[in-house]
Amino acid sequence: MCKQWGRPSLDTRLNKWVDTLCLYLREEVRGLGLGRLLMMEIAHLALTLGCVQVQWQTPAWNERAIRFYRRLGAEGKAKVRFCLPADAIKTLLA
Repeated sequence: MCKQWGRPSLDTRLNKWVDTLCLYLREEVRGLGLGRLLMMEIAHLALTLGCVQVQWQTPAWNERAIRFYRRLGAEGKAKVRFCLPADAIKTLLA
């Protein structure tokens, strides 16, 4: 599990949400209800902060996580993820 698990963020329309940066459970503790408890804590944090939603992401290949999140009532949203590799960084800075 990551130490930094959620931080309040602000979007351009001034709607606050909790952005969950990292949620990971080791294989040996999966299926014990801990993921649901963590998500409940994050949801509680969102309500306490007056947020309108909780956001996070998972790779498209992580079908187990996707099923888990859908069971919680989460909706998948389309997103394009960008990466600036080392050679492109050098070109950009040249």
